[in-house]
Amino acid sequence: MNHRLRHGETPKDRLAVAFKMLMVQFQDRYAKTGHGPTEPDLADIRSFMEPYLERELLLRAIEEIELIQDIKAKRINELVNELYEWEAVIPQENRL
Repeated sequence: MNHRLRHGETPKDRLAVAFKMLMVQFQDRYAKTGHGPTEPDLADIRSFMEPYLERELLLRAIEEIELIQDIKAKRINELVNELYEWEAVIPQENRL
């Protein structure tokens, strides 16, 4: 097995590692038994890769929500600071 990539930092890397694991499993099983396919077919790939793909999609959705929350928090801070600036302009006795 090519050990250059055992884990991944990016989604592409992680999916490549998962796919490589599937290929190695088929090769190992055939090498040990001499029976069965030496490589997966499309159904094998689909069922094996599904949890990895779903995981990556969920991680991306979480990242998007975190990004949106960061953007919202920054905007809220901007608006609060602007509000404080305007509050300082209004004399104390005229504030509602």
